[in-house]
Amino acid sequence: MEVSSLVKGRERTQKWYLENEKHVMSFLGLTPCKGSGNGAVEKEDGYNDKVLAQLKSTDKMSYKMDHFDLEKLSYHAMYSNKLPLFVLEFLKYDELWLCCKVEDILAIVASLFEESLIQYFKEDPDVILDLDLSEDPEEEIEWKPPKAIKSDGFDKYNQDRKKRYEKE
Repeated sequence: MEVSSLVKGRERTQKWYLENEKHVMSFLGLTPCKGSGNGAVEKEDGYNDKVLAQLKSTDKMSYKMDHFDLEKLSYHAMYSNKLPLFVLEFLKYDELWLCCKVEDILAIVASLFEESLIQYFKEDPDVILDLDLSEDPEEEIEWKPPKAIKSDGFDKYNQDRKKRYEKE
């Protein structure tokens, strides 16, 4: 999903965020709420028959998710008889993240992507997901630790700092 960048030296406007919200909700197959859910009837940012979604977009490298945001979303979803879905968009990295309760994952995925998956398999019925069902599920799988991520200089900074304090 392509997101337009910041205008030189200027921050994005409220109008831009409202348009982006409509774009993201449509991308997920959800109907955008009028006025970003600020009315009495439609709450949050997008919905379909089974899901109620809240979108938070940021240009920063992080987003602090409050439990209050999730509680409010859950409350509105409960009264709409829908599943809550929290959508987080990192504009700088052009990434979209979905957050939901573990027990709701399958229902949300089916609701969001059912049509596209059905269409995908209709186009090529021989497509099979990359699963090897011939293996014994009881067989022990060897765990391999992930590769270490090299620092961007923070370790060297700490070492230099430690040496400086040892001298003093």
